[in-house]
Amino acid sequence: MSDEKEKTTDKYWDSLWEKREVPQTVDPSEGSLGNHIARQYHAFFEPLLCGMSGQSILEIGCAGSPWLPYFSRQFGLKVTGLDRSVLGCKQAEEVLSRSGIKGQIINADLFSPPGEILEAFDVVISFGVVEHFIETEKPIYACSRFLRPGALMITVIPNLSGWMGRIQKHLDCKIYDVHIPLDREDLRVAHEMAGLDVSSCDYFLFLNLGILNFTKFSKEWPRLWPFAWRIRAILDRIAWLSESWFPYLCHSNKWTSPYIVCVAEKPDAGQPS
Repeated sequence: MSDEKEKTTDKYWDSLWEKREVPQTVDPSEGSLGNHIARQYHAFFEPLLCGMSGQSILEIGCAGSPWLPYFSRQFGLKVTGLDRSVLGCKQAEEVLSRSGIKGQIINADLFSPPGEILEAFDVVISFGVVEHFIETEKPIYACSRFLRPGALMITVIPNLSGWMGRIQKHLDCKIYDVHIPLDREDLRVAHEMAGLDVSSCDYFLFLNLGILNFTKFSKEWPRLWPFAWRIRAILDRIAWLSESWFPYLCHSNKWTSPYIVCVAEKPDAGQPS
């Protein structure tokens, strides 16, 4: 059973997965401007995961994940995903199958997983999971239980503490309300409270309007929806070009950055946290 202080439900997640197409695998080698975010993530992950071939990674909240094949192809990692949504797990399995990648998808709750996968992984990663819980350190601690001593945890959340959060609140307050708007220091402290040693915690990328959810307008104003979608895509591409051309001006920051990324380690056995 999920933690009682979670702000989402199984019904909420299943409704999201039912509406989306199964995504394509992340491919940082694709050079188009629209693939800017994937390339930036790859540049971030490469120094962390290079040289870990044959080791294991667990993605928590892996529903329909495009990342598991990426971690296998780019770094030779043995991939496993965990999600409590049956539909989300089926979609993750389909992505792996389409990619020709072997991996394990486990349908289980973060807080009550199978015992055999505890302390079984060299890397644990999540994209947008822990910010859905009121006491953030609790899901972070739950994630850390899958790590071997000395292993690496990477936590990615949307940055709703700045302008993106304010915009989302005006676009659709119901979506905003299922998140806790954490800033960089909040995320760092939550990892430390969970007993992890934080090596870095910072805002990531300059802008990505793709984190905003305004799908309710597709029903309320169906004629305007395609226009709004194109405008968002144009603004993103302008921002990504600016990030490449003017890095000293267009860099990650509290107000416009779409993500916060924390990298931490589980202390070795016997080492004080």
